[in-house]
Order: sequence, then structure tokens, then C-alpha cells
Amino acid sequence: MGKVGAIITIIFLSWIVYSAYFILNFHPEISGEWGAVKGDNIELLLNVDLSNPSPAPILLETIKVKLAGVKIGETKRANIAIFSRKVTIDSIINLDNLTTALINHIKEKEESTVSVYAKLELFDVIPVEYSRDVNFQTDLLSYLKNLRVEPKIYSIGGIPLKTPGIEGMDAKWGRVSNDSIEIIGWLKLYNPNSFPIPVTGLSADLYMNSVNIGKGVILKGTVLQPNSRGEVKVKLVLDVDNFKEAFKTHITNGERSTIRADINLVVKVGGVEYEIPIKDIETTFETDILGSIKFG
Repeated sequence: MGKVGAIITIIFLSWIVYSAYFILNFHPEISGEWGAVKGDNIELLLNVDLSNPSPAPILLETIKVKLAGVKIGETKRANIAIFSRKVTIDSIINLDNLTTALINHIKEKEESTVSVYAKLELFDVIPVEYSRDVNFQTDLLSYLKNLRVEPKIYSIGGIPLKTPGIEGMDAKWGRVSNDSIEIIGWLKLYNPNSFPIPVTGLSADLYMNSVNIGKGVILKGTVLQPNSRGEVKVKLVLDVDNFKEAFKTHITNGERSTIRADINLVVKVGGVEYEIPIKDIETTFETDILGSIKFG
């Protein structure tokens, strides 16, 4: 056979052994990161790590990503070159689909599933299917507890007083549809004055990254006793279309947003109702959607 033939045989046998090792230990890792926002689409970059260099070209027929049962991304036909270990694959997510998935996620009490399915061919002949589900949980409304504003000096009807302080809001999800999302909340107030303040009304505008995403009204008022705390029951209604626009900025900000509320309280002083504006009540919130798209 000669030296050349022997060397070729050794190389071939080594390749066979390594190929068998590669197949037996084939546990790819998949993670994601956001790319550019273009109109109603968001680029999703899927990073695939094979754990070991591939002994042959691999055809990746498809990768599908679902959130709360809604397909939010899909990539078709990508190639991984021989001896390569890592590859980044572009996928496009439609913002409408992602918003629908988030609405489903909220309907499921913020506990849903992220699913990844991949179909590929090893050595152009061996079909391999890979799937993985992970639990995806959030607690978005908890950030409303951080809405806080200190009392300020204000004059109504020539009477100086301090505006009620805002000390957060406990909240739960109400009716959720494809057009609007309701939040039922209990806004915590503090009366720093030496006299009671009946709160009979409330209107509010809610902003996410400066985009008006909803409005609020009072459901049940209260009488704030002197130097005491109380709460009013409110309803916030979020507009899904506006929320979609705000969500674009949430993604470009690295899944971080500023929530701002502008409130007008209606209070009764001396038997007369007055409006007290309480502006620029802010907090921030973060999500980690792509943190769930990580499989190994």
C-alpha cells in the first residue's frame, strides 16, 4: 500500500472516529441577540455553537422560535462549513407576531414557553431534529410598585396645601384582547396635610419611552385622612397599537424602558372639587426575552 496509502488510511480512519465522536456528542447550543429594527420587523441573530468543529458541511434546513405558541422567528436553509464550530444566522421577527405572543404571555399570567426547533442534515445524509422548550416568566406589573413622587406645595382656590404623595401601585391584569390591555390597580397615596382630602376622581396618561400607550380612570375614590395613607382603585387601558410602537424602542434600548405617568387627581376642598396635576411619575422596567432563547 505504501507510505502515502498508509497515511491516507490513518487520516480516513481518524476522520471516521472523530465523526462518530462528533455525532455521539452532538449537543448544539443556540442563543439569540437583537439586531436592527426595520419598520415592523426586528432582526434576530441566532448564534449556533456545535460544541466541536464539524467534520463535514452541515445543512441547516430550518430553525423555528415560538413564544407562547406564536411563531416569532424562522430561518430556512443555512450552511455550516466543514471544520466550523460556530455560525450566526439571521432571522426576521415581525413585530405584530411578537406583540401577539406577548399578549398571549400576559393572558397566561406571564408564564409561558419559549420553544426552539431545528432540522438539519449531517454529512448530507443523516437527518437530525432538535427541539427544546424552556419556561419563560415575567412580572411586569411589579415595576408599578416603584412609581413614586414626593408631595409638593400647591395652591387651590387660594388655599395652600401639599399635593398627595404617590407611593407605588399594586396591580393585576384585567381584560386582555388584541386591541387593548386592561390593568386594575390600587394607587397608594399619602396625605401630608393636617386636614382630610377626599379624592373623588382621577385621570391619567401612561407613557413608555415617551409614547402614549394608555389612559387611566378612577374606579373607587377614598378620603385621605390627615397625615395618613390610603389608596384609590384605578383602571388603566393600554392601546396595543401604541404599545407596539413603544416596544420597538424597548428592543433598541436593550429591553429597557422608562414608564411615566401623568396624573390629575380630583379632590374636594371646602366642598369644592379641584384638579391637582401630579406629573412625571417615573420608573424603569426591563425584560430578558432573549435570555430565554438559550439552549444547550
